[in-house]
Amino acid sequence: MRFLSTLAALLIAGHLSAQDSVTVRGKVVKLEGTDRVLIRTSDNKDVTLYITPQTRYTIEGKAGRYTDLRVGTEINAAYTPRNERFMVTTVTVGAEPTPPQALPPQAAPGQGTMVRGKIVRVQGQDQVVVRTSTGKEFTLYMAPKGRIVINGKVAQFTELRPNTEVAVIYTERDNRMWIETVTVGQAADTEPVEGTTVTGTVLRVVGDDQVVVRTADNKEVIVYVAPQTKYIVNEQPARFTDFRTGSDVRILYDVRDRRNTARSIIGIRRNKD
Repeated sequence: MRFLSTLAALLIAGHLSAQDSVTVRGKVVKLEGTDRVLIRTSDNKDVTLYITPQTRYTIEGKAGRYTDLRVGTEINAAYTPRNERFMVTTVTVGAEPTPPQALPPQAAPGQGTMVRGKIVRVQGQDQVVVRTSTGKEFTLYMAPKGRIVINGKVAQFTELRPNTEVAVIYTERDNRMWIETVTVGQAADTEPVEGTTVTGTVLRVVGDDQVVVRTADNKEVIVYVAPQTKYIVNEQPARFTDFRTGSDVRILYDVRDRRNTARSIIGIRRNKD
């Protein structure tokens, strides 16, 4: 059948993995035993679906069972291809329940996004507007525990000035971008434009390409280094071997092949009480 041939071609081409979910709608033509449903789609194609113990049923908005299915009923089925069979995850009859509105993704504590640009203006006691080299503007709010670092020294929010080049690490909460760190000076010039950042203490170094960092909320993050990774300690070029257990660091990384791959690892001086 053309439908099956097209799906098989997609699997071979790599456009549809065995883990991807596919949805199909059609009318039940036949129920075979307790694990197969033959449906006919609106374009007159027959599809055989296989039921598993994990298959969930929703009948007119309520939980149902396989025995509730009837020949001639229109259904929506979500399935994943497995061993050349279409294994059903959900079957829905009638109106589908309205899914809850998804909350916007938020960065985990100790992690954030980095942006670099020029300060356009400072507003009040807690807002700063930054414009990137591409002309995009960000309105950033100073978090209660946010830090300002100017030329390697801790500074105050009131010391920020328009037209200053800055590197800002922020996290998104309550539809606002909250500043974790603003860096002005040489260190800001070494930072890439954007990426994901983790700040914490080195828990251990594994081999010559892996570092495990523990964040302030006790979360462990594994980061791998690459030949292109930059290392900075005390605002000076450094090496991977300069980072040891107990070092405070800020790591900017990308996710590549399911790995956190560092763009830069920067040693952070501890504030003296």
